[in-house]
Amino acid sequence: LWVRSVAFLDGGRRVAVGCGVSTGAVALIDVEGEAPPRLVEVPGGWCRFAADERRGRLIVANFDGGLTELSL
Repeated sequence: LWVRSVAFLDGGRRVAVGCGVSTGAVALIDVEGEAPPRLVEVPGGWCRFAADERRGRLIVANFDGGLTELSL
Protein backbone atom coordinates (compact mmCIF):
# COMPACT_ATOMS: atom_id res chain seq x y z
CA LEU A 1 0.00 0.00 0.00
CA TRP A 2 1.36 3.42 -0.88
CA VAL A 3 0.06 6.97 -0.62
CA ARG A 4 -0.35 9.09 -3.75
CA SER A 5 -2.17 12.15 -2.38
CA VAL A 6 -2.75 13.65 1.07
CA ALA A 7 -4.95 16.56 2.14
CA PHE A 8 -5.03 17.89 5.70
CA LEU A 9 -8.50 19.11 6.68
CA ASP A 10 -10.08 20.93 9.64
CA GLY A 11 -6.76 22.28 10.88
CA GLY A 12 -5.16 18.82 10.73
CA ARG A 13 -7.92 17.04 12.67
CA ARG A 14 -8.87 15.02 9.57
CA VAL A 15 -6.73 13.67 6.75
CA ALA A 16 -7.80 12.52 3.29
CA VAL A 17 -5.42 9.89 1.93
CA GLY A 18 -5.36 8.50 -1.59
CA CYS A 19 -4.09 5.00 -0.96
CA GLY A 20 -5.08 2.87 -3.91
CA VAL A 21 -4.76 4.63 -7.23
CA SER A 22 -5.58 1.65 -9.45
CA THR A 23 -8.40 0.46 -7.16
CA GLY A 24 -9.70 3.99 -6.57
CA ALA A 25 -9.40 3.88 -2.77
CA VAL A 26 -9.58 7.17 -0.86
CA ALA A 27 -9.64 7.15 2.96
CA LEU A 28 -10.87 9.92 5.26
CA ILE A 29 -9.21 9.57 8.66
CA ASP A 30 -10.36 11.37 11.83
CA VAL A 31 -7.02 11.86 13.59
CA GLU A 32 -8.51 12.91 16.94
CA GLY A 33 -11.45 10.50 16.99
CA GLU A 34 -11.86 6.81 17.55
CA ALA A 35 -14.01 6.14 14.51
CA PRO A 36 -12.57 3.86 11.83
CA PRO A 37 -11.45 5.51 8.58
CA ARG A 38 -14.12 6.11 5.93
CA LEU A 39 -13.08 4.38 2.74
CA VAL A 40 -14.48 5.25 -0.68
CA GLU A 41 -13.56 3.56 -3.96
CA VAL A 42 -13.72 5.59 -7.15
CA PRO A 43 -14.66 3.29 -10.07
CA GLY A 44 -11.90 3.05 -12.66
CA GLY A 45 -9.24 4.54 -10.38
CA TRP A 46 -7.97 8.09 -10.06
CA CYS A 47 -4.75 10.07 -10.49
CA ARG A 48 -5.04 13.14 -8.18
CA PHE A 49 -7.44 14.87 -5.83
CA ALA A 50 -7.88 18.34 -4.36
CA ALA A 51 -9.73 19.36 -1.20
CA ASP A 52 -12.42 22.03 -1.25
CA GLU A 53 -12.93 22.44 2.49
CA ARG A 54 -15.22 25.43 2.20
CA ARG A 55 -17.75 23.30 0.29
CA GLY A 56 -16.93 20.10 2.21
CA ARG A 57 -15.75 18.00 -0.72
CA LEU A 58 -12.85 16.31 -2.47
CA ILE A 59 -12.57 16.67 -6.24
CA VAL A 60 -11.00 13.55 -7.71
CA ALA A 61 -9.43 13.44 -11.18
CA ASN A 62 -10.21 10.09 -12.79
CA PHE A 63 -7.94 8.23 -15.21
CA ASP A 64 -10.50 8.70 -17.99
CA GLY A 65 -10.35 12.51 -17.69
CA GLY A 66 -13.56 12.84 -15.69
CA LEU A 67 -14.04 14.35 -12.24
CA THR A 68 -15.70 12.78 -9.22
CA GLU A 69 -16.96 14.78 -6.24
CA LEU A 70 -16.76 13.13 -2.82
CA SER A 71 -18.54 14.61 0.17
CA LEU A 72 -16.42 15.09 3.27
